[in-house]
Amino acid sequence: MHDIKPTKKFTPIDKELIGFYSSWPNAIPDFLICGESVESKRFRSHQIIDATVVTSLKNKKFLDFGCGEGFTLDIAKKYGAKTTVGYEIDEEYVKENVFSVVDAIKSNGPYDIILMYDVLDHTYDFLETMKIVRLFCHADTEIYVTTHPWISRHGGHEFHNDNKAFIHFFKEGCQVENLLDEGSYRKLFSRCGFHVDYCNVRKNTVETFFALPPFKERLESIADRFGISFALLIWKMRNSFYDFRLRVKKGSVTSQIPYPEENQIYPVAIVSHVIDEEESFRHVLFSNKRINDPLGNSEWSLAGVELTLKFPDMEAPDGYWVDSCILDIDMQRYSGINQLGGKITGELI
Repeated sequence: MHDIKPTKKFTPIDKELIGFYSSWPNAIPDFLICGESVESKRFRSHQIIDATVVTSLKNKKFLDFGCGEGFTLDIAKKYGAKTTVGYEIDEEYVKENVFSVVDAIKSNGPYDIILMYDVLDHTYDFLETMKIVRLFCHADTEIYVTTHPWISRHGGHEFHNDNKAFIHFFKEGCQVENLLDEGSYRKLFSRCGFHVDYCNVRKNTVETFFALPPFKERLESIADRFGISFALLIWKMRNSFYDFRLRVKKGSVTSQIPYPEENQIYPVAIVSHVIDEEESFRHVLFSNKRINDPLGNSEWSLAGVELTLKFPDMEAPDGYWVDSCILDIDMQRYSGINQLGGKITGELI
């Protein structure tokens, strides 16, 4: 096990918080943190497979989507998998059966079992990530997804430097990225053409430490941002991990969102966009981050729950209207303002 020590990275929003550091509850017990040795990483990979993949791997084609160093592939092979492949964007870990190129993964597929452990909470483009996963599926593929919301006690993975619960809530420059609950994940998976077989929710206690000043004030400001009560925020903070098992929807391999070509441009959403409760527009958001016209100059971007839409206009400040919005918890609606303070609202249609 490696030691967890306070680092200079902890710059609290309120300087008063640093005085509580020694009594701050841990995010996770030290004994659960994977060490840097090969033995520790193999043991951790064994735990991941045993805890998430409930189907036998014998004679199956197995893909770890986001495999890191690929230790889970060795465990899957020991369990009898006939093919073990890893997908990892960090080229440092590319080797014989770990690839960073989608075409190389496709050439070995499709796969019977796909593992996505701790991947979705690291991506800013959920739809694009699940689009890639769909490229590797056949009609009966099982996808095991373990993820946690940013709001969990170890969200943001700050525990790699400071093993303190919810410390990411209180860092200087903190941005609330993701309050996704189970229902929201289910809706998003459905939009991507996947059916949820089941979801196991792993919970932790939220210590009374965070109901005291000055912590409570910061949490109340987060609750206000998302239009929920302090009590509901605390309830949601108990959810540490979601363990989903997904299957491809029958008859939907090419429906809803088309996947036949890796570089295909396609509409990912159609929204009703309203300005100052008066002007209403229908906008199509395309996969190449353009609005209404795949070759046009209007752009959109999504970072966590922060949706930004930019429309060129010579009369707008700096030549663009910029609508800065926050997605609702259900990911179906959004609200925000433009650079002149105009009220923006919108919803999926």
